[in-house]
Amino acid sequence: SVATVVCMVFTWLRYGKPDVSMCLNASLAGLVAITAPCDVCDGEALEKHLSAFTEKYGRLSGTVHAAGIAVFTPVTMYNARKAHNMMETTFWAGMNLLQLATGSAYAKEKTSHVLFSSADAICCEKGKFAYAAAKAAVNAGVRAAAKELGIEGVEVKYVYGNQFYGDSDITAYMDTWYSAGTEVVFACGGGIFTSAGEAAAKVNAKVVGVDVDQAPTIDGLYGAGMTITSATKGLAATVNTQLAAVVAGTFEGGKVDNLGLVSNVPEENYVQIAESTQFNDSFTRADYEALVAAMNAGEIVVSNDITAEPAVEVIAVDYQGNIK
Repeated sequence: SVATVVCMVFTWLRYGKPDVSMCLNASLAGLVAITAPCDVCDGEALEKHLSAFTEKYGRLSGTVHAAGIAVFTPVTMYNARKAHNMMETTFWAGMNLLQLATGSAYAKEKTSHVLFSSADAICCEKGKFAYAAAKAAVNAGVRAAAKELGIEGVEVKYVYGNQFYGDSDITAYMDTWYSAGTEVVFACGGGIFTSAGEAAAKVNAKVVGVDVDQAPTIDGLYGAGMTITSATKGLAATVNTQLAAVVAGTFEGGKVDNLGLVSNVPEENYVQIAESTQFNDSFTRADYEALVAAMNAGEIVVSNDITAEPAVEVIAVDYQGNIK
């Protein structure tokens, strides 16, 4: 904190305003000073520092491995020692930190870990085949580790109710799901929430509503806090957009549109989640906004193909056909 304040004052005096990037670097320098010096490739020394750190400050919420080496290694002048040192520092040291920092002795539950892939912002550059190999190792290793350390045992069951209202048959079906360990049911069918709500109330489970914010209705009927969120239509955004088109003389009638994301701002989209959403430390409002922005930018793609089941990773999907 001292380093950050000093840097902020210095840049304020020097440039007329604080320099954010320099202040962040000062913060990192201050953090490094807590455990430095330490050879990141020395597993025993690293564990010793982690042990001392967690004993003083408590278990870790996450780690950042930012050690890397960028060395010129043309094929004709290949130096095995330099290449191996680069791989050891950039990749294996990061994996060793990940192994230590995800153990219960040093880490809290649901920690976050970052492994930077670059000491130099290039890939497959002429004369740097060893560096490119280290980056490739980081890329593949992180993906594999994420699958191993990520959420396990998540099962999604999918069944078609064939109607937009609940009844005893659907309630009995939901009773079976909840009694077998299902934690939350997305009641995606208007009034079909009654069956999910009736079944959830018996075991203190959760429901997700649809179309509009159904929390006031579901919670009012079956218990406060039952509704985690609702997948809603952005009615206000849709009406405002179409009325604006009418006023401007650009409204196109006589056609069917599939409306979805049009903005990084959730409230401006034609599909949203309800304002009553129960955000928590595992999924915050900021996480939701970042997810919307990534989807709108095309960085995360959600398939709308209704002719084939989507490919999935980590979770297992059980398609159960129709209830009736």
